[in-house]
Amino acid sequence: MTSNSYDEQQFQEVAKFIQTENYAQAEMLLRSLAERNNLLAQYNLGVMYLEGKGIATDIAESKRWFERSALQHHVESQFNLGVIYLNHAASSTDYEKALYWLKLAADSGDAKAQTCLGMQFEEGRVVDVDLEQAVNYYQQAAVQGYADAQYLLGSMFFQGKGVTEDVKAGLALITLAAAQNHSDATLKLEKCKLLADILNLAS
Repeated sequence: MTSNSYDEQQFQEVAKFIQTENYAQAEMLLRSLAERNNLLAQYNLGVMYLEGKGIATDIAESKRWFERSALQHHVESQFNLGVIYLNHAASSTDYEKALYWLKLAADSGDAKAQTCLGMQFEEGRVVDVDLEQAVNYYQQAAVQGYADAQYLLGSMFFQGKGVTEDVKAGLALITLAAAQNHSDATLKLEKCKLLADILNLAS
């Protein structure tokens, strides 16, 4: 049996353990695979510790496994690792690590990472405000159909924030996000329609 076949068989066992809520056995098997440098096992182990899925939440352990997988260029692990450093930063160095991993994921085309970076550049809490960068990252994610990015970019068009004000473009983007049941986009769209109705009545 090849190594890949063995790993696939082991993952099937993990799935069975999770279906039966035998998380302890699932964690044990995943750890065995992860210690043999299986990046998917490392990622899934990171998720288990991050979410406390059947085991106690352990951010440090989650970070450790995401990092091992991220170093093997697993994009979702890079994104999750960036978010952990962002949300649990103890120093400016942690923020630097957050931006490093998020940028790696974003450069690989991950829409969540692109949107997260866009928010950092728009809000300026971790980096200096750079609306051009914010728009750039939102656009990259929006063209992939990512609703959060469509909503945020649409809002910037509405406000003329980092872009020339363009209500039509903003409305188009927010409509796309609302079509994916994005709650903020749906609310904004309803407000726009209400405003349009009021203006029509007044005219």
